[in-house]
Amino acid sequence: MDHLEIIQQYRDSRTGCVRNDKVIEYCKKAPDLKTAIIRASMARDEKGHKHSHQKQYIKDETLEKLQKKLLERESKIKNVDNFDELFEIMVQTWVFDSKESLTVYDTALRLGFYLDKLPQKIYMHAGAREGAEKIRGKIENYFLLKKFLPEPFKSCDLEEYELEDLFCIYKDKL
Repeated sequence: MDHLEIIQQYRDSRTGCVRNDKVIEYCKKAPDLKTAIIRASMARDEKGHKHSHQKQYIKDETLEKLQKKLLERESKIKNVDNFDELFEIMVQTWVFDSKESLTVYDTALRLGFYLDKLPQKIYMHAGAREGAEKIRGKIENYFLLKKFLPEPFKSCDLEEYELEDLFCIYKDKL
C-alpha cells in the first residue's frame, strides 16, 4: 500500500480513534468546562466505557489524580489561546509513568475539542513517532510541523490531529 492509498483509506474508513471518538464527543457535549475536564481526564464515554488507550495501562486512581490537578487549573485551561498552551498545562500536571504519556495528549485533545483549540502541530508519542519516523527519519522534538512532511502527507487535507492518528494506526504499513 502506498502513501496515497493509506491517506485515502484513513479518510474513507477510519473510525474509533479521533474520528467518531466517543470520549471526545462526550467532552464536546459538556455543559461547562468543569464537566469537560472531568470527562476528558477520566477517559470515559457517555456509557461509562473507558477509552481503549487508557483502559490498557492507566488505573482509575491515576486518572483521578489527573482530574484533581486539572480542576485546580480550570481557570488557566479556560484562558488558553491555543492547543500548545493546553498541552503545556497537561505536561505540568504529570501524574504518569512514561508508558502512560499518550494520556497527556489524549486529555489535551479532548479538552481542545471542547474549547475549539485544536493542534497546529503533529504531536509525537510512541505510536505516532514510530509511524512518522518511517516517512521522515529521526524526530527529536515532541512535535512535527505538517509543512516538513514529505508528499503526499504535506499537502493532504488531513488535520494535524488526524495525521497523528494516521501515523499511529498505520505505523506498520508506512
